[in-house]
Amino acid sequence: MPLIIHHWDTDGITSAALLIRALNLEEFTNMTAPIGEFRFDERIRAAVKNAERLYVLDFNVPHEVEKVKVPTLFVDHHTQPKINNPLVEQVKPLPQGRVLPLELARPLGALRDMERLERPWSRRRHRREGI
Repeated sequence: MPLIIHHWDTDGITSAALLIRALNLEEFTNMTAPIGEFRFDERIRAAVKNAERLYVLDFNVPHEVEKVKVPTLFVDHHTQPKINNPLVEQVKPLPQGRVLPLELARPLGALRDMERLERPWSRRRHRREGI
């Protein structure tokens, strides 16, 4: 069964909902880490071992995804290194412009993320890492 692991915030929950709808998933397991933690806990690790396919959405844990032994789609807009696991497809969506005006993004908790994407060092690192 597919396993979806996502960040517990608005864009993580929305990403999971959009993936479920886009792939027309009827049966899947949906998990988040405890609030405030950026790692796979024991229950997530156990679920990953039993998953036929893994989706990690808006959850910046490349160090965890490096270790998975199941086909994985990793989609995250945060700054992270390239994942060197051949079972992982890493997707780094970068907006060409602002998707939302900053005053609308603030209540969604996306303001800091959007500001970070616009920093020159962030763009240089993504180009250097090939993501």
